[in-house]
Amino acid sequence: MLVIDKYFMRINEVISPLKKFIASVSVKGTQAKTMIDAESQSQARLLLGKQYGEKNVGSVSHISLDEQQTISATPSELKHEKVVNYLTNKITRIKNRPKVTQQDVHKAVERYKTRQKRANLELEKQQELQQARDS
Repeated sequence: MLVIDKYFMRINEVISPLKKFIASVSVKGTQAKTMIDAESQSQARLLLGKQYGEKNVGSVSHISLDEQQTISATPSELKHEKVVNYLTNKITRIKNRPKVTQQDVHKAVERYKTRQKRANLELEKQQELQQARDS
């Protein structure tokens, strides 16, 4: 079993000669972490420099196979994600809101007039009853 693992590592090194690097880059004034595959640290730095600009590349560190580092979201990234989700939901609600048509306005005006007539009739009945009581 030990012999198989030994050969697997050698085959894996030949099959995938690229190494993994974790880098700290500046994006719009905010520090972010990213992973990149390259043959060396200097090549990783060059590739990142082309992507993000040379001045925006901070540290570049090699990740060995036994370290298995994970990249977790920073609080500012989570905050931005929440803001983006909130805005997306708000835009969706606005876009899905029914549009007011001329027919809707006409129906609303007719209902208003009907309710006003009913209210006026009620008021007249109350005034008549009041006059009948007073006389």
